[in-house]
Amino acid sequence: SELPTELELLADIFSTQKGQNVYITSPARGEKLKIIKQAKLNAENELKRKANKTASIKKQLEILSEILEYDYPIERIEMYDISNTQGRNPVASMVVATPEGMQPSHYRKFAIKVKDTPDDYAMMREALTRRYSRIQKEKLTMPSVVMVDGGKGHLKVLTEVFDDLNLSKEETRLCAIAKGEFRDKGLEKIYLSGDRDPLPIEYNSPLIFLLQNIRDESHRTAIGYHRKLRAKAMTKSVLDEIEGIGPAKKKAVLNYFGGISVLKNASIEEISKVDGVSKSLAEKIYYAFH
Repeated sequence: SELPTELELLADIFSTQKGQNVYITSPARGEKLKIIKQAKLNAENELKRKANKTASIKKQLEILSEILEYDYPIERIEMYDISNTQGRNPVASMVVATPEGMQPSHYRKFAIKVKDTPDDYAMMREALTRRYSRIQKEKLTMPSVVMVDGGKGHLKVLTEVFDDLNLSKEETRLCAIAKGEFRDKGLEKIYLSGDRDPLPIEYNSPLIFLLQNIRDESHRTAIGYHRKLRAKAMTKSVLDEIEGIGPAKKKAVLNYFGGISVLKNASIEEISKVDGVSKSLAEKIYYAFH
């Protein structure tokens, strides 16, 4: 195998990162040569896999563009979902898909600020308004398609937000993805703003599965963020109510156990091992969770 150019520079960089001398060599025979050849083969196969996946996604987006009667190539889809527990700790997620696949670095999470209430429409309206008023203010490029997880009610909210902000529904298509009958995957229905009937997308088609995967990614992102805020709120509500625990001891306890879920299952003896936590305080912490 060929050695890279700037060999000494690369060796210096790797040595700095590892904290010890690193040497780059090219084995001519033996077991190490076999490993190099296998690694090269793995890399080539992965590049081919990604190229095939990108080609497949581009093909499905071309089909979607035709169905939407969209005059431009679909370069970016933004998908939204809401997560909350009976209105508490409400959040929204936005995930992004392009012809190259999902783009996690472009994802956005919204801690919803409206009054705690199980009102998905109000939560969705807040997230969409915050997102697109900012895009409008900063003169950023709008996505090709905006989708919301839900039915016609969620799509109505999305449409109203665009109307309120005087945003074009020609340059950006607005859609909703509704769960299929019995929530079966592959039976989702896609609705376009302004149309009464769902789009003519075949059930169990590659396109419907692509849109379903984007929706599922948004769902996972929203649930993950919601659980994080819920755990944080739980920690605050329990530990902050225990007499004798200030910010320093609270931090020490959480750092020691790595989180509230482990602390909840800890014994009094285990809790008392935390620096600064007496036996009596450990008992208070234990019984606060039991």
